[in-house]
Amino acid sequence: EHISNTTKPLVLLVSDENKFSDVLDMFELLHGKEVGDKPFVIPYFNPVSPLVLNAGTVDKMKVSIERGLPIIFSNYSMAGASTPLTPAGTLTLLMAELLAGLVVSQTIKKGASILLGMLPVYFDMRTMLNFYDPQSILISVACSEMMKHYQIPHCSTSGSGTGWGMDLIAADTYWMNTLALLLSNGHLAPFIGDSLGSKSISPTTFVHCHEIIDQALRLHDGFQLDEVNSAISEIYKVGPGKNFLNQPSTLRNYKNGYYISGVYPHYSMEKWQEAGSPPARQVLREKTQDLMKSAPAPEEYDEFIAKGERFIKERFKV
Repeated sequence: EHISNTTKPLVLLVSDENKFSDVLDMFELLHGKEVGDKPFVIPYFNPVSPLVLNAGTVDKMKVSIERGLPIIFSNYSMAGASTPLTPAGTLTLLMAELLAGLVVSQTIKKGASILLGMLPVYFDMRTMLNFYDPQSILISVACSEMMKHYQIPHCSTSGSGTGWGMDLIAADTYWMNTLALLLSNGHLAPFIGDSLGSKSISPTTFVHCHEIIDQALRLHDGFQLDEVNSAISEIYKVGPGKNFLNQPSTLRNYKNGYYISGVYPHYSMEKWQEAGSPPARQVLREKTQDLMKSAPAPEEYDEFIAKGERFIKERFKV
């Protein structure tokens, strides 16, 4: 279903280690070429904290690397349970695991492409639940700086799994995570959209996260500070008490000079009341529903699904 419905690259997790090669075989059948030829999937692997790298994970790493795929090696902590309950202790243990994974990958094939990263969540002993703490993001930033030092691509936290759907709780974490990683050395953040401890998917979260990422990238990109953009001649020409509505900088930039949301209109109080005083969450839900209804099915969808189902029936005799 994923491959049939997107043209974007995919992060691949396969829980059954005995079927990992079969999944790659199916991908090759669907695309008519080897997965290592212009890779469109990146397998994602985890050690078992603390400090265990099991045979099944190593076997899947070996299969991926031998087929020419880049891989993600990322670990997951529960500070206070599987790692020490200090940021420095968690960082130290998780870095040791990542470097072990790096060594294994290069033992399989020198120069194998790999991204390293960590999901340093905390463990609440009162509720028996894991969660992102602000220091989780800080530990991930520290990891990104270490990867910069080692000159290895970084796979960061994405802030996913928090909240009860797309709510204030989730928005807090996504914003904090996205800004922190963009302003450090973060590269790939592979997961968005899940909530309630990653046990459910919220379509509205995908849409709102697009807003967050768009705006965070705008902040990250900064602005040009030079003679033209400083508009000193315009300021001198207009002078005190007038306006810049018809000046070159306005006419040149009014279409893209500021962020315009694809979801939330810039309502005044009066316009908002005329629209029925909608809660922002309602506007987000309606936009999400519109996107889901209007998204066209890929032209090759039926063909891909039929080929995939035929492969599964023939390979597993079902």
